[in-house]
Amino acid sequence: MTSLLDYHYKHHYRAQNGEHGKGKDQHGKNAPALLVPVPVGTVIRDFFTGEILGDITEGNQTLVVARGGAAEGGMQGLRHQQTRLQDMRSLERKMKKKP
Repeated sequence: MTSLLDYHYKHHYRAQNGEHGKGKDQHGKNAPALLVPVPVGTVIRDFFTGEILGDITEGNQTLVVARGGAAEGGMQGLRHQQTRLQDMRSLERKMKKKP
């Protein structure tokens, strides 16, 4: 690759989704990484702050500029939230009963 002209026409890149957890509080398989090739000499900056995130100086160099999003926790996370809410309500009832 010798120029960034290809990226002038395509602005957004999105990695594939991983697999679902398939029950039993399991985590799914991770999706493959999305690699976006750039020419040597490219400087990668944060869009909002202008901070330099990296400088590609060699042909096979890689730089991670974004990690995948954290999962919501699915039903397992929801169950924990419901349990905490039930515990809080139970504690409130006990506090009201005490003189």
